[in-house]
Amino acid sequence: MSQVKIADRRQSRAAWGVMGFFLAIALGVASWLLAPPLTDVLPRNLQNLLEQRFPEPAGQIIVAAVIFVILLSVVGVIVAVFAPKPRTTVKDSDMLKERQAINRDRMARERLARNIAVENRKTLREQANRDKKQ
Repeated sequence: MSQVKIADRRQSRAAWGVMGFFLAIALGVASWLLAPPLTDVLPRNLQNLLEQRFPEPAGQIIVAAVIFVILLSVVGVIVAVFAPKPRTTVKDSDMLKERQAINRDRMARERLARNIAVENRKTLREQANRDKKQ
């Protein structure tokens, strides 16, 4: 086996928060720009409901907020799917050693429990014999 260890190249995730913030701002701007045309595309009854219940800018803000949440959810799913994941290197030999250690511990506990049970029975027999003699 070689003594040379290959260095893993780690990607820095320090800037992900800043990139996420800028992405959220961009999605907010996009949703604000998409709100008026999408409000016009809504069915007439929803347009009337927005106009009756809310003043003019509030209806557009509500539509923009819904668009923002949808866009943010889609982008979140895409980032979660394609984000680099840490590699897990599990070797069969390591798993076998761990399983053997678990089995050894279990057998040791069972052996100890058997020895304690034998000692308890022996003590009870001796005590019963002493009680018979008395």
